Amino acid sequence: MLIVHTSDMHGKLSPQKAKKLLHFKRQGAILLDSGDALSAGNLDIRWRERTLRLMSLAGYTAGAVGNREFHPIKFLLKWKLRDSNFPHLSANLIPNNIDSILPYLIIGSDGYRMGIIGLTLPQVKGFWKRFPILQFSEPIPCALKLVEKLKGEIDFLIFLTHLGIARDVMLAKEIKRESLILGGHNHLLLGEPVVINNSHIFHPGCYAEHCWLIEFEKGRIKGWIEKL
Repeated sequence: MLIVHTSDMHGKLSPQKAKKLLHFKRQGAILLDSGDALSAGNLDIRWRERTLRLMSLAGYTAGAVGNREFHPIKFLLKWKLRDSNFPHLSANLIPNNIDSILPYLIIGSDGYRMGIIGLTLPQVKGFWKRFPILQFSEPIPCALKLVEKLKGEIDFLIFLTHLGIARDVMLAKEIKRESLILGGHNHLLLGEPVVINNSHIFHPGCYAEHCWLIEFEKGRIKGWIEKL
């Protein structure tokens, strides 16, 4: 099983790079993105999002909700994501009642059932939490509840996070079973995965310059960086 991991593209995905991702997809790869793919900023809105269209054409399975994908007003959040034909994931978004955003996804590949849990760095804080807008719960307690809920349904865990490396490390320290933590937000290109307990943390950098290719078989995880 091959996973292709991108993050923090900030609208920089070109048609040529999307074709390379499509090539991986046609070879059977699972394409996952850890958020901030959009060109629009946190509260900004674009008429169309070319990157989401290109990701859709490349065949992405899912993307995390990053701060660029998020908007506290439900209608505008749906508008920002309308050019994608794949789901976005954020388990700690509340209330999570938007059709295009799921808390997790279960997919089957090579005989395994994988649970992919999305986690987003909380964007609404302090004074703004008083208003009836979309908000976030704390991501790590939310993740632990879902791990318990899914333990009889899946063979393997993937966390698709937009939390930053420090919180990814905190998450890995709490997870006792084998997992991948595919992270973003810091624009960090890890030269090798950070391994804590049974979790492997990957960060692929930013601006659609690189991706991580991760081969997974039960009991064996290896990955390498590919230039896009």
